[in-house]
Amino acid sequence: MAYVSARGRVNSMITWNTKIELLPTRTMIERKAKEALAAEGGWTVVEHHKGRKKTTDSESGIAVGSVAQAAVVNKLARKKPKEMCLDFYRFQKREAQRNEIMELQGKFEEDKKRLQQLRATRKFRPY
Repeated sequence: MAYVSARGRVNSMITWNTKIELLPTRTMIERKAKEALAAEGGWTVVEHHKGRKKTTDSESGIAVGSVAQAAVVNKLARKKPKEMCLDFYRFQKREAQRNEIMELQGKFEEDKKRLQQLRATRKFRPY
């Protein structure tokens, strides 16, 4: 009786599975034929499918339907980049509010001093 190790059986199964996976399937052949047609004439064959409308062909990645590639690029260009939130934690928000209030109070005091100086420089002219 020939003893076959577990590792040998696993290796043989893996090689057998990879051979099966490498065999061309019908869908792969059809997809390659479609891609060749599209590349050859510059045309894309659009087929009717039940279900939701798809904007790109899942196999080739080519835009189909009424959505143009330029429109998608424009939409992505117009999209605002997400800014990182500077005050993520509560204490950061409180500190930011406190700093803003302190700045406003400082500006208010400066304005009060400036107004007092303007009033002091005015001359009384009754006529």
